[in-house]
Amino acid sequence: MKRKVDQDCADDREKHSQLVKEIKGLSEKQEEISKQLDECLLFYLEKIAPEERRLLEAVIERATSYCHLYMSPTMRLPKEDLLVLEKLILSEINSLIPSLGMEGLPKDLKRMHQQLTRQEEPTKVSSKKEEEVSSGGGGGSGGGGAQEERKTKKQIQSEEEQTEEKKIKKKSITKLYKRLVKSLHPDLEQDEEMKVWKEEAMKRIALAYEDRDLFALLELEEEFFDHLPEEEEVEDDEELMAYNAILEGKVEALRARINQLVLNPRYGSIQRFFRLQGIGTCSMLAEYERIKETVGIIRGFVENLQGPDGEDLFKSLVKELSA
Repeated sequence: MKRKVDQDCADDREKHSQLVKEIKGLSEKQEEISKQLDECLLFYLEKIAPEERRLLEAVIERATSYCHLYMSPTMRLPKEDLLVLEKLILSEINSLIPSLGMEGLPKDLKRMHQQLTRQEEPTKVSSKKEEEVSSGGGGGSGGGGAQEERKTKKQIQSEEEQTEEKKIKKKSITKLYKRLVKSLHPDLEQDEEMKVWKEEAMKRIALAYEDRDLFALLELEEEFFDHLPEEEEVEDDEELMAYNAILEGKVEALRARINQLVLNPRYGSIQRFFRLQGIGTCSMLAEYERIKETVGIIRGFVENLQGPDGEDLFKSLVKELSA
């Protein structure tokens, strides 16, 4: 039978081709973005993370020097300057807590923090309160069950559409696989060169069928379209529309996946670098240089604080902050 392609079917075939190309392009884009993110993560782990550790160590050294000078018997400061100094030390220690936690603070800094903040033991939640929360949670669960029973028409319609789509997909995978096998099976080929080509094609078709991957089968059909026999009938308009609906869903899923790539927990340590700029190492390189420079400045300052003129330098700093 000759191919019968009316205008509607031709439009759906064109749309089908466009969707296949779009999915291929989005898949390549997803792969490229993943590659860029992996490169950025590697740059962070090899360059920035070590400098951040050195920065943390430098801040600990500076905070420890502040504490030692604060406790020095020779340090004499007016009450106003003393309050400024205590705020400075507390601010310095507080900046370390997000990275180290209270338990991770060096003993001297932890003791100083407790002294300056006069920490109190955290208030314990009463067992009665816990029971109320637990009871409330149980009630919520029951309510959720009742809500499930009262599904909206929109929810029911959506579930029915998903069920129908799954049926179409399952039926389409088998039908498409049989059509490709019938048309491209190497045992039916007399030409040796074409036989080798079809053997390779069949391996890819079998793999796609084994994975129940409708898109891969549709992509293979698109690729092998020119090699299908003339008498092979093209899908009718209804079948093409079903295919296209599934492919449109895949397009939306790929777009959503691409948008969510940078939010993957794997890239949590580098997400802050992409908020204002696109994905790349440019902003990361600037941050690396900034941290490196800051570490040098802090360590030079600490070295001066620990020198013979350390107390005078410290008093000058406190005076500047008091002004």
